[in-house]
Amino acid sequence: MYAPSISTITGAVTSNDGTAIGYSKFGEGPSLVLLHGSLSSSQHLMELGRALADGFTVYIPDRRGRGTSGPIGSGYCLEREVEDLTAMLFKSQARIAFGVGTGGLILLQALMVYSGLRKIALYEPPLDVDGSLIETLAPVMRRYEKELAKGQMAEALTTVMKGWGMLPNTIVGKLPRFLLERSFKQAMAQEKEEFTPSETALESLIPMQSYDYKLMVESKGTLESYRIAHAEVLLLGGSKTPAMLKNTLDKLENVIPHARRIELKGMGHTGPAGHDGEPDKVAAVLREFFGPRTM
Repeated sequence: MYAPSISTITGAVTSNDGTAIGYSKFGEGPSLVLLHGSLSSSQHLMELGRALADGFTVYIPDRRGRGTSGPIGSGYCLEREVEDLTAMLFKSQARIAFGVGTGGLILLQALMVYSGLRKIALYEPPLDVDGSLIETLAPVMRRYEKELAKGQMAEALTTVMKGWGMLPNTIVGKLPRFLLERSFKQAMAQEKEEFTPSETALESLIPMQSYDYKLMVESKGTLESYRIAHAEVLLLGGSKTPAMLKNTLDKLENVIPHARRIELKGMGHTGPAGHDGEPDKVAAVLREFFGPRTM
């Protein structure tokens, strides 16, 4: 279990285009960067980070457009995200890192341009390895964009959560659309009443899915480039992961030279998150992979 009283330091690094990338830092040991995925911010990896803090100095940045970081900015692309992460890696002097979902996609690309990384772990990166992922998600995103344009935030969130397979395989995940929409509306209303400045509101994260999808489209067709990856790579996924993401992990395992694969039983796409995931179990796997003496 993590220690909720752990001392946390906050700061920011400046990316190539001048955007400030905020981060939280805590723990003791080799530096480890954790990068969140879509519909989330640094706060969603805090439990995971605290579960690792007795063996690592953990850095958890907010990706641009979220939390304490600067805006998305013009000319947004995968290169901007890689520059943001590289700035964080340089600041922390981390040689190990973990990325969730789209965060894993960014980390995988960063591995190809940042020679300082020695080990990385990826949890279900949405890399389109054969065109099927984009083909599946394109109609989902068209519906999402229409709902977003109308200001239908709960509806847009429901579309994304169902279409991207982010919902846990529980009674909640199997609810019909109208009940999920109602649930999300209530959650966002309650969040506004209880919101604190240190948190990122769910409603502000919903529009970010457009940018994460853009990264996925941009990275299509890059699978073969990872044959020259120099670092050790741990590929993680849950047994309840959507088949389209298991396919990505299969292909990456066959291409990356120093890759190994672990499937976490009973977990879905939100496995590393603190809200409805199992961060302690993910932390145990990461601790074994990175090791306390990683330099």
